Amino acid sequence: MSIGYTIDDKLVIATAYGPFTMDEVFLTFGKIMVDPALKPPTNVLLDARHTEHGPTNEEIEALAEHLGNLRAYFGGRWAVVAKPNTLLHHLSRMFCRLAEPHGLDVEPFSDYDAACQWLLRPDP
Repeated sequence: MSIGYTIDDKLVIATAYGPFTMDEVFLTFGKIMVDPALKPPTNVLLDARHTEHGPTNEEIEALAEHLGNLRAYFGGRWAVVAKPNTLLHHLSRMFCRLAEPHGLDVEPFSDYDAACQWLLRPDP
């Protein structure tokens, strides 16, 4: 599998390495939901700095809907980190718009530390 994850007290970090399928993404989040380390609701960082794979528009729409249905497990705040000026960075912006109607607050980042800071700051 080319998607790994870590969980700490305040954050889930899912990292893509190389090409991946949406089935792998759904399977990974299914595993995260039953991982005893998860203390819902937890905000999520999607780290796409190690892949050049870009999902299709339809896959991004399906992902937004699927993840929106999992809000009981994952917080409403999600960050997507991708290298700047890449297809994935532009796709992360599209994911932000598509996820909003599903109750997710998604922000694109090119800086990993900035993404973590945004996810860990208290809700207003």
